[in-house]
Amino acid sequence: MALTEPEAERIALDRVVPLLRSEGYDVIPAPGPADLPPFLADRRPDAIAIGKHPSLLVEVFRKDGKRELAKVRELQSRLQGHDDWQLRVFYFSSLEPTLQPVPSAATMDAIQAARNVSATEPRAALLLAWSIMEAVARETIETTGSRALNPSALVNLLVSEGYIDQDQANEMFRLSKLRSEIAHGQLDCATTPEDVSWLLSIAEQVASN
Repeated sequence: MALTEPEAERIALDRVVPLLRSEGYDVIPAPGPADLPPFLADRRPDAIAIGKHPSLLVEVFRKDGKRELAKVRELQSRLQGHDDWQLRVFYFSSLEPTLQPVPSAATMDAIQAARNVSATEPRAALLLAWSIMEAVARETIETTGSRALNPSALVNLLVSEGYIDQDQANEMFRLSKLRSEIAHGQLDCATTPEDVSWLLSIAEQVASN
């Protein structure tokens, strides 16, 4: 029987919590008003992560749709002026294990292709570079399994497994935002061959460990 949306998001949250804890956060799923700062007391986020700066307001969505985008924008508006809080969104479009590791030779070919494309079309190359990052993670990190990983989950996994440091993670979060904008039609998004080259270097770093 197919999972309902609340059930799917609860399962997804169960996967997110260990990732946040590995970053040093204390995670409170389904926080109540007493757990939230006054400016968020009327909200019901999926979780909050506290104990280090910045505290995180956590939302888990099964898909990236209009309703979800509206909620993200509303929460981002709530957080304006509160630099000690940050919104962290996770998208799990599929909970079914359908993906398999890719041979390393195919990954190396894809890396070269992304480099070639980046000189003339860095937007397309950035999308391919993120696909390569996920393929490398699936090949290298045993706990990845065969599930699809959205960019935020991928970055958190790499941090939790010790493959990248927090500065690298912050840069990957920046590039993941560009990736999402391009994937969803923001064609005037500014990305560069240098962005692609940096992300591919991280893929090679992870693959070599």
